[in-house]
Amino acid sequence: MMSRGLALIAFVFAISAPVSQAASFLEQGESALRDNQPDRAKALLEAALNQNPNEEKVFLYLGVAEIQLGQLSKAADTFKQGLSVASSLKDVFFYNIGNVYFMQDQNTLAEGMYSQAIKTNPNLADAYLNRANARMKLDNYDGAVSDYTVYLSLKPNAPQRPEIEKLMALLKEAKAETQRQAELAAEKKKQEEAKQQALLNSVLQSLDNASNSTKNLQAGAPPIQNTKVDLGIDD
Repeated sequence: MMSRGLALIAFVFAISAPVSQAASFLEQGESALRDNQPDRAKALLEAALNQNPNEEKVFLYLGVAEIQLGQLSKAADTFKQGLSVASSLKDVFFYNIGNVYFMQDQNTLAEGMYSQAIKTNPNLADAYLNRANARMKLDNYDGAVSDYTVYLSLKPNAPQRPEIEKLMALLKEAKAETQRQAELAAEKKKQEEAKQQALLNSVLQSLDNASNSTKNLQAGAPPIQNTKVDLGIDD
């Protein structure tokens, strides 16, 4: 996760151009990040932020430095502040907020942030990859397979391709097996219900036959006579 986040940051570095006295703290902070000196980078970037509180790149690099320092909550706040002034890098801010949530195992929030990044930039390949990873943790396997598929279409030469394809195959097999088991369970339930219904029908038929037999016996019985007994007593 960290390496993918920094890969995007490196891309931002590559397109960064301004060289001026006012940007010196920003440049030094960027250099410190490249040299894996997050403490020094943070101090320099905070100074750069005092110089220019509306520079989106400062917030972006500062948030990355805080991630490297393990200050995840601070990093999330920094990225959110940067998002409020962002113009060209909104997708990257959403993406990195998602990364922080993912690192904190807040996968529903992470999925939401990756979705915002994708909405802002539908070609942001790593956002699909990380959203797929978040969806895996949320047991949303269909959604994960969909995102992995888009990721591989955007990055056909991705080094993770063999592992992702293997995972997708396993997920599809598991889905097919789950569906097969569900169909078997449904068929078993159907057969059991049919068996119970047949038993019920048999009992009802037996009761009906017994009722008819009783009626027939009553119909064939001799009539009851009104018999007078002579007790031999004269009136």
